[in-house]
Amino acid sequence: MCGTCPWPSWNASWFGDAALAFFKPLLYGRSSFPPDGSNFGLYDSAETNALIERAATAVDRDEAAALWAKADQQAMRDAAFYPTVQPKTANYRASHVKNAVYLPTLTNFDPANVWLEEGRHGG
Repeated sequence: MCGTCPWPSWNASWFGDAALAFFKPLLYGRSSFPPDGSNFGLYDSAETNALIERAATAVDRDEAAALWAKADQQAMRDAAFYPTVQPKTANYRASHVKNAVYLPTLTNFDPANVWLEEGRHGG
């Protein structure tokens, strides 16, 4: 949940291979219904549940990724949820700032991963 938002929202706990931490609390049937879970739309699809179970237990990363993609596509076909807002923030950086990776949880660049181009450490 977004601690500062007046509406339910969800971000992955980390970025990268975080499908289990993202999909299961939001879309995995009755076990994720409030008040115990975060499935605020009370979505419960046997097909999506089966894809989540298969993806969560897949031993091959590529197979798991393909199954998570199918679960995502199925949930979107079912219109399990829809965004009510899309906040957009312009983030600017100087051309000599390198590796400016945007993090949704910060709504800005990751300050731990940026650097300045060598020889251009000024304005």
